[in-house]
Amino acid sequence: MQVAVLPSGPKNAKVMVVGEAPKQKDISAGEPFSDSDGKELTNMLHDAGFLRTECFLTNITRVKPPQGKIEKLYLKNTLQMRIASSELEEQIQILAQDIEDVQPNIIIALGDAALWALTNERGITKWRGSIMECQLVPGYKVLPTYHPANILRKWDWRFIAVQDLRRAEKESHYREIKYPDYDFIVRPEFDVVMKALDALIKRADNCGGG
Repeated sequence: MQVAVLPSGPKNAKVMVVGEAPKQKDISAGEPFSDSDGKELTNMLHDAGFLRTECFLTNITRVKPPQGKIEKLYLKNTLQMRIASSELEEQIQILAQDIEDVQPNIIIALGDAALWALTNERGITKWRGSIMECQLVPGYKVLPTYHPANILRKWDWRFIAVQDLRRAEKESHYREIKYPDYDFIVRPEFDVVMKALDALIKRADNCGGG
């Protein structure tokens, strides 16, 4: 019989943290992120301005996958396509219900699997630190970053992940996604281009102390 590891944290948390799957220590402790990965997650959250006890912590799946690898729950996993098994899809729908129940201001996706489950995108190195719209439950925003397990294997990523979490802390104070207010000029006149270049050159000179 599979043992489910239930989420931990307040049901009205502004921050939801989503990992991949529970490990044996999580099963023994009865809550997610109870091993060395979890200790490092606690430290990184603290460095970014969060208290772990204020966050709602969960995983894509509440049960340990075969051999402890979430990849075993994919029916197909290629560069072009990833398809979840019925078992994994059922767990993802439970995650969706958690999002609707908690209604967090920001969802932190730890690792590529969580990024995919929440946004349908892949490539954690490409997307980490970005503010993305949740596709699993539209209307919520997601910030992906490296999983603590990856941090422990590649320590120089830790600074990057903490910076991502600091951005998440700022985003945790409101629900909506705030897009930059760009103001593009299409096919500008020659004198407009020259004025813009002149302003950039003057700014560069000032920054250089000249």
